[in-house]
Amino acid sequence: MKKILLTLITLFFAGFTFSQSVPNGGFESWIVNSYQNPKFFETSNYKLDNNVQSPVNATKVTDAYQGSYALKLTTMAVPTGTSFAFFANGNPGTNPTGGIPYSQKPTGIKFFYKSNIMPTDTAIFLAIFKKAGSVVGNYFYKIATTHTTYTLFNQTLSPALPVFPDTVIIASASSNAFSGNAIPGNSLQLDSISFTGVAFQPANLNGNFELWQTETDYKLNGWNVSGGFQRTTDAYTGNYALELQTDPPGFGDGQVQVGRAMTGMPTQTTTLGGTPYSGQIDTMFFYYKYLPSNPTDSARIFVNFKKNFVYLSNANALLPQAPTYTLKKIPWNLAIAPDTMVISIESSKWPVQNSFVGADFKIDNMYLKSQKFTVSNFTAPTTGCVGQTIQLNDISINMPNTWNWIMPGGSPSSSILQNPTVTFSTPGTKTITMNAGNQFGSGASISKTITIYSVPGIAATSILTCGGGSVTLNASGATTYTWSTGQTSQNINVSASTSVTTNYTVTGTTGGCTNTAIGSVIIPFVETPNICMVTVDTLGDNNVIYWEKTLYDNVDSFIVYREIYNNVYQRIAAISKNAYSGYTDTARSIGPANGDPNTTSYKYKLQIRDTCGHYGVLSKWHQTIFIQDQ
Repeated sequence: MKKILLTLITLFFAGFTFSQSVPNGGFESWIVNSYQNPKFFETSNYKLDNNVQSPVNATKVTDAYQGSYALKLTTMAVPTGTSFAFFANGNPGTNPTGGIPYSQKPTGIKFFYKSNIMPTDTAIFLAIFKKAGSVVGNYFYKIATTHTTYTLFNQTLSPALPVFPDTVIIASASSNAFSGNAIPGNSLQLDSISFTGVAFQPANLNGNFELWQTETDYKLNGWNVSGGFQRTTDAYTGNYALELQTDPPGFGDGQVQVGRAMTGMPTQTTTLGGTPYSGQIDTMFFYYKYLPSNPTDSARIFVNFKKNFVYLSNANALLPQAPTYTLKKIPWNLAIAPDTMVISIESSKWPVQNSFVGADFKIDNMYLKSQKFTVSNFTAPTTGCVGQTIQLNDISINMPNTWNWIMPGGSPSSSILQNPTVTFSTPGTKTITMNAGNQFGSGASISKTITIYSVPGIAATSILTCGGGSVTLNASGATTYTWSTGQTSQNINVSASTSVTTNYTVTGTTGGCTNTAIGSVIIPFVETPNICMVTVDTLGDNNVIYWEKTLYDNVDSFIVYREIYNNVYQRIAAISKNAYSGYTDTARSIGPANGDPNTTSYKYKLQIRDTCGHYGVLSKWHQTIFIQDQ
């Protein structure tokens, strides 16, 4: 990674307005991205090195040779150049560092790969063996041909390892990281990396790329941050501060990495971008903590001034050790009014030394004396709904740290939170006023209006039907409608089942407010009746069955059954609901048990046939009593 072909021109300020102020000087606004890396490896994903921001170009793919996953490295075009992909478990640079423990003495290395090699480019793979901190074997391979199917790479280590090592570093890149000749589209896909001629593989090799972990990348809005940095909650005010760290050399590089944050983008000849600024006499304030590894080290800040892209002068300061947040002021009195200010913050001074590694610098609440009063502003929706939560978001500039919200008619009616929520119980136009302040006071308040609409009262019809055809369901109470079927008309036609009730949900919307109702196509449920009594008539010649017909809905008729064999029942009569709710069994032709009460006892059951022609379940049996005169 001696040379990376990229100069980033996009200047990080999309969505932010910084005028005559330190951009995002409270270090509160960050873009957070998540991605996956193979466990035990560092990759090029989101790396910023030599002022080059890499995309996610080392990716997990399911097109594996074995198992579930493989690793794909792809050289990609970025706004003004090219960024290659890499993975490594250490730094294979001039003085290799890192790696994983390994005490075997392999005779070779193998893996399976696919490749897409562009003209004049190559992919690379390397393995470095160390013992007691010294390199004992360094093996560098180029992959110069394209393979669209998995191909075995199986090489003997030559020359052979002279001793048993204690550490191994493996790394690979989609283009030749040491020549700087990277062509977009060059790619290398790897799986099943292993050493040959050994009893076991390194414990943390993960050469089959089955183990992955989620990583988080933070981008500080308004700043170009490189080297060792992170978002920290150890803030002077607010939620976050910026933390810069001096780190060991990165992949393929022998240079100690200083954590750096700039409001522009440096190139070999100049610095692009910066913050609009035209003041001549001003002072920069900020709070910092600093714990250097070497007491001779210092963090440093430069404020460079330009006019018409030409450098004018700078103000700067070296920052000594400070175990707690300490206020620092950098004043300036410029002979010529600039048009641009570029701020640079570094975790160590130059020339950087290896002993500086580990220096930790935190900075927060950076502002200019000229910007000391806040400019209040916030975002809110233009419409809302009765009873629904409305989110209010502060976008004030110039380092606000206090907020006062007035929301008449709302719940709550006031708030001192930075980003409160509010609900309104009545419709109408509501005015929300906010004033943001800081340690210098506050500027003018700002008011915005929100139109609150009533939540529509939605109704939907339900239809009782015998089923088998289509029915129309109607909705009312809103301006627009969306049914659970996907239809968006007020009335919909649906098919009716012949056996089950079906519910349809409709969402109605008026003025951006929604409510729901349910319309149903109801198929009547056929009830199971009960027999009240089974007895004989006054002459003792026939059994009589009685029931209560008024207990049941949608009845067309009652069906009477008699047991003719053991647990075998046969229909013997159908009695209309409009008739008397009883039946005298004279059906002697249905048998063999023919219903004669003078010969034996009988069991009867009852069933309902509804108005749709559906039959229900037979009731429990009732039995007559047969008494034989001795």
